[in-house]
Amino acid sequence: MRVLPLPAGAEAVTPADDNPVLDVSILAELDRLCRDPVRFAAVVDAFETESEALLARLADDVTTRNHSGFAEHVHAMKGNAANVGAMQLVAACQRAEAAGVLEFRRAGAALVSELRGHYVTASRALRELVLRTNVPERADPV
Repeated sequence: MRVLPLPAGAEAVTPADDNPVLDVSILAELDRLCRDPVRFAAVVDAFETESEALLARLADDVTTRNHSGFAEHVHAMKGNAANVGAMQLVAACQRAEAAGVLEFRRAGAALVSELRGHYVTASRALRELVLRTNVPERADPV
Protein backbone atom coordinates (compact mmCIF):
# COMPACT_ATOMS: atom_id res chain seq x y z
CA MET A 1 0.00 0.00 0.00
CA ARG A 2 1.36 3.41 -0.99
CA VAL A 3 0.67 6.20 1.47
CA LEU A 4 0.33 9.95 1.09
CA PRO A 5 1.92 12.00 3.87
CA LEU A 6 -0.12 14.41 5.92
CA PRO A 7 -0.46 17.86 4.37
CA ALA A 8 1.79 20.57 5.76
CA GLY A 9 0.60 21.74 9.16
CA ALA A 10 -1.83 18.85 9.68
CA GLU A 11 -1.44 16.48 12.59
CA ALA A 12 -2.67 12.93 12.93
CA VAL A 13 -5.69 12.91 15.22
CA THR A 14 -4.74 9.63 16.86
CA PRO A 15 -0.96 9.31 17.11
CA ALA A 16 -1.16 5.55 17.71
CA ASP A 17 -3.12 5.05 14.49
CA ASP A 18 -0.94 3.05 12.10
CA ASN A 19 -3.27 3.65 9.15
CA PRO A 20 -2.30 6.21 6.52
CA VAL A 21 -4.42 9.33 6.16
CA LEU A 22 -4.99 8.38 2.50
CA ASP A 23 -4.35 5.14 0.65
CA VAL A 24 -2.75 6.13 -2.65
CA SER A 25 -3.66 2.83 -4.33
CA ILE A 26 -7.37 3.58 -3.85
CA LEU A 27 -6.88 7.14 -5.07
CA ALA A 28 -4.95 5.90 -8.11
CA GLU A 29 -7.85 3.60 -9.03
CA LEU A 30 -10.30 6.44 -8.49
CA ASP A 31 -8.19 8.69 -10.70
CA ARG A 32 -8.11 5.97 -13.37
CA LEU A 33 -11.89 5.66 -13.26
CA CYS A 34 -12.49 9.43 -13.33
CA ARG A 35 -10.01 10.05 -16.17
CA ASP A 36 -10.37 13.78 -15.56
CA PRO A 37 -9.15 16.03 -12.72
CA VAL A 38 -12.49 17.87 -12.72
CA ARG A 39 -14.41 14.63 -12.15
CA PHE A 40 -11.92 13.62 -9.43
CA ALA A 41 -12.49 16.98 -7.71
CA ALA A 42 -16.25 16.35 -7.93
CA VAL A 43 -15.78 13.03 -6.11
CA VAL A 44 -13.89 14.84 -3.36
CA ASP A 45 -16.67 17.45 -3.19
CA ALA A 46 -19.25 14.66 -2.82
CA PHE A 47 -17.19 13.02 -0.07
CA GLU A 48 -17.07 16.30 1.84
CA THR A 49 -20.76 17.08 1.37
CA GLU A 50 -21.87 13.61 2.46
CA SER A 51 -19.45 13.51 5.38
CA GLU A 52 -20.63 16.88 6.71
CA ALA A 53 -24.25 15.72 6.50
CA LEU A 54 -23.40 12.43 8.22
CA LEU A 55 -21.49 14.21 10.99
CA ALA A 56 -24.53 16.41 11.62
CA ARG A 57 -26.76 13.32 11.78
CA LEU A 58 -24.31 11.63 14.15
CA ALA A 59 -24.37 14.64 16.47
CA ASP A 60 -28.18 14.53 16.40
CA ASP A 61 -28.09 10.80 17.16
CA VAL A 62 -25.95 11.50 20.23
CA THR A 63 -28.28 14.29 21.36
CA THR A 64 -31.38 12.11 20.95
CA ARG A 65 -29.58 9.01 22.28
CA ASN A 66 -30.43 7.12 19.09
CA HIS A 67 -27.89 4.29 19.05
CA SER A 68 -29.38 2.50 16.01
CA GLY A 69 -29.29 5.72 13.97
CA PHE A 70 -25.74 6.32 15.16
CA ALA A 71 -24.67 2.84 14.03
CA GLU A 72 -26.35 3.33 10.64
CA HIS A 73 -24.75 6.73 10.07
CA VAL A 74 -21.28 5.58 11.19
CA HIS A 75 -21.53 2.68 8.76
CA ALA A 76 -22.45 5.08 5.94
CA MET A 77 -19.54 7.34 6.86
CA LYS A 78 -17.17 4.37 6.83
CA GLY A 79 -18.24 3.52 3.27
CA ASN A 80 -17.94 7.13 2.19
CA ALA A 81 -14.41 7.30 3.62
CA ALA A 82 -13.39 3.98 2.08
CA ASN A 83 -14.46 5.22 -1.36
CA VAL A 84 -11.78 7.92 -1.27
CA GLY A 85 -9.15 5.94 0.62
CA ALA A 86 -9.45 7.90 3.89
CA MET A 87 -8.05 5.04 5.97
CA GLN A 88 -7.70 6.75 9.36
CA LEU A 89 -11.33 7.84 9.10
CA VAL A 90 -12.33 4.28 8.15
CA ALA A 91 -10.50 2.95 11.23
CA ALA A 92 -12.18 5.56 13.47
CA CYS A 93 -15.56 4.55 12.04
CA GLN A 94 -14.79 0.89 12.80
CA ARG A 95 -14.00 1.83 16.40
CA ALA A 96 -17.23 3.83 16.66
CA GLU A 97 -19.22 0.94 15.12
CA ALA A 98 -17.80 -1.39 17.77
CA ALA A 99 -19.07 0.86 20.57
CA GLY A 100 -21.95 -0.71 22.39
CA VAL A 101 -25.00 1.12 23.67
CA LEU A 102 -23.37 1.88 27.02
CA GLU A 103 -20.24 3.36 25.47
CA PHE A 104 -22.40 5.30 22.99
CA ARG A 105 -24.41 6.82 25.83
CA ARG A 106 -21.32 7.51 27.93
CA ALA A 107 -18.99 8.83 25.22
CA GLY A 108 -21.05 9.42 22.06
CA ALA A 109 -19.96 13.04 21.76
CA ALA A 110 -16.29 12.02 22.03
CA LEU A 111 -16.80 9.42 19.30
CA VAL A 112 -18.30 12.05 17.00
CA SER A 113 -15.46 14.43 17.85
CA GLU A 114 -12.89 11.79 16.89
CA LEU A 115 -14.71 11.13 13.60
CA ARG A 116 -14.83 14.86 12.85
CA GLY A 117 -11.10 15.21 13.53
CA HIS A 118 -10.24 12.37 11.16
CA TYR A 119 -12.65 13.75 8.56
CA VAL A 120 -10.96 17.18 8.70
CA THR A 121 -7.52 15.61 8.29
CA ALA A 122 -8.68 13.48 5.33
CA SER A 123 -10.48 16.39 3.72
CA ARG A 124 -7.39 18.61 3.94
CA ALA A 125 -5.21 15.90 2.43
CA LEU A 126 -7.72 15.32 -0.40
CA ARG A 127 -7.98 19.06 -1.09
CA GLU A 128 -4.21 19.31 -1.28
CA LEU A 129 -4.20 16.40 -3.72
CA VAL A 130 -6.88 18.06 -5.86
CA LEU A 131 -4.82 21.26 -5.94
CA ARG A 132 -1.76 19.28 -7.04
CA THR A 133 -3.66 17.85 -10.00
CA ASN A 134 -3.72 21.38 -11.45
CA VAL A 135 -7.34 21.41 -12.45
CA PRO A 136 -7.37 23.54 -15.59
CA GLU A 137 -9.62 26.55 -15.75
CA ARG A 138 -12.42 26.13 -18.25
CA ALA A 139 -12.29 28.65 -21.04
CA ASP A 140 -15.52 30.45 -21.79
CA PRO A 141 -16.89 29.74 -25.27
CA VAL A 142 -16.29 32.56 -27.70
